[in-house]
Amino acid sequence: YTAIDENGVMEIPSETVIDGETYYVTAIEPGSCEAVSADRIGGHVREHAEEMGWEIEDCEWTYPKSIVIPETVRCIGGEAFVHHNYWDEENEVHFGLESVTLPREVKWIEPSAFVGSWLITEFTNLDAYGAESGNPYRLTEDGSIVSVWAENYFHTYPYGSTAAEYTIPDGIEVIGHCAFHNAKNLVSVTLSEGVRWLENEAFAWCDNLETISLPSTLE
Repeated sequence: YTAIDENGVMEIPSETVIDGETYYVTAIEPGSCEAVSADRIGGHVREHAEEMGWEIEDCEWTYPKSIVIPETVRCIGGEAFVHHNYWDEENEVHFGLESVTLPREVKWIEPSAFVGSWLITEFTNLDAYGAESGNPYRLTEDGSIVSVWAENYFHTYPYGSTAAEYTIPDGIEVIGHCAFHNAKNLVSVTLSEGVRWLENEAFAWCDNLETISLPSTLE
């Protein structure tokens, strides 16, 4: 369980010590950082702490605006950071995860790693799309994640972007699973020539999306 600082930043530790042995954090498992309600978190943490023989003090639960994934991580599993958005009933507003700092040497990010966290406006710390790099993942100018290992795969759009219109960058061949999931501000998307394939749920829950312009290369 990782503490969140006063600015809403949660830094996942790069290592942990168990029984005197140091272990480096190299993977974020599927569902391991799922966001849940404060009551459920509290109960789950206390139950686990009791099993481990830990003491835990009463505290006020908060939720991250920003998550920093350590440079030691090489793999991020499916739905690892799912549903990091919350409803403030008193003020009638959603709030939650807005920024994710990715490790530069990450080798695999499951397509659904951030699904449901639809307030994310930026991913940071990767090389620019088009740059020469040993890292398979790059960032486009708007902050979308692209994989260049296989068929220039459009991985994840920053779901919380305020843009109403979006054009897929040149060179992309595949639009990934849940790539635009819950991008509520999008009204129109243009798929550039060269896009051949749309994976399932690529535009799921895009409530305001009215138009998708398809290329002649689509199979």
